[in-house]
Amino acid sequence: MEKQRLTSENMDEQPNLKWFTRGFLASEALGILAIVLVTIWMGSYRGGFSWTSDPIKEFNYHPVLMLTGMIVLHGNAIMIYRVFRNERKKKIKLLHAALHALAFSLVVIGLVAVFDFHNFSVPPKANLYSLHSWLGISTVVLFGLQFLAGFVSFLYPGDRKSVV
Repeated sequence: MEKQRLTSENMDEQPNLKWFTRGFLASEALGILAIVLVTIWMGSYRGGFSWTSDPIKEFNYHPVLMLTGMIVLHGNAIMIYRVFRNERKKKIKLLHAALHALAFSLVVIGLVAVFDFHNFSVPPKANLYSLHSWLGISTVVLFGLQFLAGFVSFLYPGDRKSVV
């Protein structure tokens, strides 16, 4: 199969997005399925959800919020430029930033849930004692720094030329 060269005649043609669309829709379906299954697992098989009144049930928010924020919403924020490729760039940037902000907010709430679980348990448990916790905190810190750098570089209100 010979590759088609990009010429001035075919530059205006839309690429064939059949496989992209199928892959994207499959990833969306799998993301929603994962959220539903983890929510059912935490809700039905681990006692349900509660906030500070029951630290064990409060922990159940952690996997649901981390999956939703770091995997599903973060992935959607990345893919937003390809999905809406024909929309105005400013709108897409704002939607991209909003999805990242929502993802980061959910991740922070998930971290609060796990820290509360450790601190309010009787007896209290140590925080940040495992490789999982250190890698998780490192990931969230780097995610937050990346979000801040992207905001300052591309969305900061005083930098008009980078938004257009």
